[in-house]
Amino acid sequence: MERIKINTDGAALGNPGKGGIGVVFRSENWDVIGALAGGHGIVVNFFAGCRAILDGMKKCSSFRWEIAWVESDSVAAIQVFQKEEIPWLLEAVWRIT
Repeated sequence: MERIKINTDGAALGNPGKGGIGVVFRSENWDVIGALAGGHGIVVNFFAGCRAILDGMKKCSSFRWEIAWVESDSVAAIQVFQKEEIPWLLEAVWRIT
């Protein structure tokens, strides 16, 4: 099992607006080993940030990668994961990740 770092970002064009996410996966040696991008319909910036973290974690799980750490520019999104206070719309995704 490889330990990796994930960098995430989510944004919406408007708030709310069309949203999307981006995730970069890096090895312990800082090599880029993958990336993920996607759209998530009409969302607010906070929701897009949370979804980026979730989608990154879900992909790590599918490859059986151990997450060494997660970085995001959304302090609010990081805090909800630290406190395990996931927005109810994303709670089902969180539980299966």
